[in-house]
Amino acid sequence: MTRALRIALKMLRARGCFENEIRTRCLEKNCPPSEIESALNDLRAKKLLNDARLAEHLALLWSESKGWGNERIIETLMARGAPQEAIESSIARLPPEYERAERLVRGLDSRKALYKLRSAGFSEETLEKFSFDND
Repeated sequence: MTRALRIALKMLRARGCFENEIRTRCLEKNCPPSEIESALNDLRAKKLLNDARLAEHLALLWSESKGWGNERIIETLMARGAPQEAIESSIARLPPEYERAERLVRGLDSRKALYKLRSAGFSEETLEKFSFDND
């Protein structure tokens, strides 16, 4: 077993990882690029690594359990190294952002609702659909 594969498997045991996260860690550990790509190919072939599936899982998880809006989800996926197409696909599969926002702020006064939606990373487009008055 190559060092790159050992590093990748250790990372995957701890949590789901994107290919770029594994590639970066292996490069930091001075693994040869060809060894890294071979490890990534092996993991893909064994279905242990799938960026699209992981992005979709994380987007849904963060949307439901943390109440995050699309902007925060996108920003976090990008920071983790998810490929752009996986990010776009995962966002497209979520329920509409406005519906998620409505559930999140149901029963809150306007000021608290606006603060909660902004801090959760909901888009300005979604915020504009609410009529926030001065309660």
